[in-house]
Amino acid sequence: MRGRILCALVCAAIINLPIVAIVGAPEATAGGCVQNIAVGGTGDTRSAYVPGAPHSSHRIGYQANIWDPASRPNAERQIRSVATRAWARGCHVTLWAYSLGASAGSTVTDSWIRHGTRGSWNAVFTGNPRMPRHGNLIGIEAAGLPYIGYAYRGSHIRSSKIVNRCHNRDAVCSTPAPWHSNIPRAWDHLLGYAFQNQHRY
Repeated sequence: MRGRILCALVCAAIINLPIVAIVGAPEATAGGCVQNIAVGGTGDTRSAYVPGAPHSSHRIGYQANIWDPASRPNAERQIRSVATRAWARGCHVTLWAYSLGASAGSTVTDSWIRHGTRGSWNAVFTGNPRMPRHGNLIGIEAAGLPYIGYAYRGSHIRSSKIVNRCHNRDAVCSTPAPWHSNIPRAWDHLLGYAFQNQHRY
């Protein structure tokens, strides 16, 4: 019971907060119309804090709450809607997303990669809980966190269209895989996240 409570508190704390490890590279953007879409992390219901996103970005408004089952689907639905309208105008879509927003955003890009899109796109994810494996580290939602069923979302599909930005000791996007395989390092990254601003970009 103590283990379950501790893991629940750790996971909730990790998802609730905001050199760099990078997976992927941005796709070259053709000239013309560009629709930037920004999706913020937990508690940022207006997506005001999304590292790198231009001020002119369309900012997704959603519940931004890991405990609300409608939160992620709402963000994903809005991303798809804005992108579809942009492609109808002949625009390139750039998706900027941070933390919980990156988890939702990378679910959308998984779908775009699998099924194709009507237009061009690229994405920049920062502090992504679904970051793919880099060395023996991986995003927290793919690391195998014990007792936390909702955390098993797996890493997102790799693509040359996607950039992942992650501080090495940010436990949200950089934790041992599985989490319990290297407890000292896992706690070190948790401390980096919680007390040393490793989830701020």
